[in-house]
Amino acid sequence: RKALALRSPQLKVLVLLLHEAVLDMTRQTAALSLIRALVDQKCVVVEMYDLMDRLVEIAVQAPTSHAREGAADVFLRFLMKFPMGHKRVAHHVRQPMRNVTFQHRDGRRSALRLVDGMLRRLPEKVLDDEAELFFLPCVLRLANDDDRECHDSAAAALKTLLKRVTPDVFARLIGYVLRWLSPDGLTDQNPKTTSGDEPSLMIAGGKKHGGGGGG
Repeated sequence: RKALALRSPQLKVLVLLLHEAVLDMTRQTAALSLIRALVDQKCVVVEMYDLMDRLVEIAVQAPTSHAREGAADVFLRFLMKFPMGHKRVAHHVRQPMRNVTFQHRDGRRSALRLVDGMLRRLPEKVLDDEAELFFLPCVLRLANDDDRECHDSAAAALKTLLKRVTPDVFARLIGYVLRWLSPDGLTDQNPKTTSGDEPSLMIAGGKKHGGGGGG
């Protein structure tokens, strides 16, 4: 594959055009393909970082699953390839988490799948630093979402998180669950236990850390 030979001013103009093109249903597939190529070539300009915010919106709000999945794929590639400091990483991982409460079921499903994809790919240090940010919204979806697919996706994301964080962070997250499950901990502000899934989820996630060898 030939590298894209663009100077920085040309690249900035192209990315700005893609900001609009990716919202046009008639041009969306082509726009996503070009953005994917720019990401794979690590065409680093500040406008690319801004464009990713738009892709996260499309990954949840687009009317077709094809568009949602395409935007999510490009965003995950971006997370893995582009240089980012702590603040920028935090910004980009927090935006998908805000979407797990999206009004429409298909959007929540897409958001939770995107979250699980992030949890599988992000470096361990990022997961440790942002563990609570990932943990609580997924627990709330697991406990309260009426859609079975959203429920299952939240469970999958939590299992991924619990298997990948370091033991100290794992213990801290489990401590939250134990407090929620205690008689004094079940308040209107805490996740409600609607089934037997929550405790078993924590046990499944904890096997790697507790037994010294599972995988």
